Amino acid sequence: MNQSLLNMKIFALLIGLAAITLEVYSAVSQPQCDYKNDQRSYHCKFVKNVFPRIFYGNYHLQCENCDIKIFSQQTFTYENSLISLNVSNSGVESVSSKAFSIFGNVQYIYLQNNKITSISRNAFAGLRQLFQLHLDNNHMAKLNPGFVNDVEVNSIILSHNVIRELPGNAFEGVLTLLTLNLDNNYIKTVHANAFAGLESLEYLELQNNRLCHLPLGLFKDLNNLRLLNLADNKLTRFSLGTFSGLRELNALILANNSIKEFDGTDLLPLLHLTKLDLSGNDIYYLDSNGIYSNAPSIRFLHIEDNIFSCQLLVNVIQYFKGKGVEIVTNRGRYHLQNVNGVACIESAVTNSIPFDFFLTKVQEESKNQINVC
Repeated sequence: MNQSLLNMKIFALLIGLAAITLEVYSAVSQPQCDYKNDQRSYHCKFVKNVFPRIFYGNYHLQCENCDIKIFSQQTFTYENSLISLNVSNSGVESVSSKAFSIFGNVQYIYLQNNKITSISRNAFAGLRQLFQLHLDNNHMAKLNPGFVNDVEVNSIILSHNVIRELPGNAFEGVLTLLTLNLDNNYIKTVHANAFAGLESLEYLELQNNRLCHLPLGLFKDLNNLRLLNLADNKLTRFSLGTFSGLRELNALILANNSIKEFDGTDLLPLLHLTKLDLSGNDIYYLDSNGIYSNAPSIRFLHIEDNIFSCQLLVNVIQYFKGKGVEIVTNRGRYHLQNVNGVACIESAVTNSIPFDFFLTKVQEESKNQINVC
């Protein structure tokens, strides 16, 4: 009898503890937003799909430990004058049409480090003061044309996704875009009209992708582009006219591709080119006169880590020195046989060879030239 009574008391105690635990957990896990005056920022926690109804004002909003699978018009429905909205690391998988239409004053949207695979057409429609749109470090394999339709934005960052292809009119309807970051994806195929409508674009980052071919007409609308970064791809050559349309281009970065010969003909449409980076390719033949004749505005040339004979390298550097062009060396191999830090071999190079093999030959020649007193 006493044992039964004891068991009943223990059971009642456990039920009470469970109720208290549930109450505490519920209180802790309820959506809450705390204002930090020194940062003029709201820090919201435990938001699941819908933000709580409070006055957000002309401040910043950062979501912490949030769980928002689909960002839609229902996620945030309250009038506000928020300057920035940070929903990074919030488990977002997709963004619906007109999801951000309520944020008429927002200048920064941070959606990086989520799990986004798709963004609907008109997702950001109506935004007129957006400075940066961060979509980097997500899971997007493709872009839906029109996903940035009817948006005025300075910079769109799509780095570190898994994008494999850029379709035609990929950025259809975007307004006044200045910077587009597409680096560190898996882009292999680019439609000739992928950048249609981006007349205001000034900076295009395409490095660290898998590009092996650039279709003719790809850059025809980019009349104001200042910098084109194509480093760390698989490019070997260019069709005549590949860079047509890039009348204002100042910097062309082709480092770490697989270019074997470069005669400068491809540079003819570039009227204002000042910087050309050809470092880290497999170039064994470089036509100095051809480069300068086609791009006489050039002032800085990167040619390190290619497959040069010393005689060719001396001729190249002497030629450009006479034209006032600086040979820039970022990774000088001064411990080896070199000219201005650019490694070279004494024997003539008539075809491309693997750079590791070339470097081994340079090291051997360097050792053989050591004079011991």
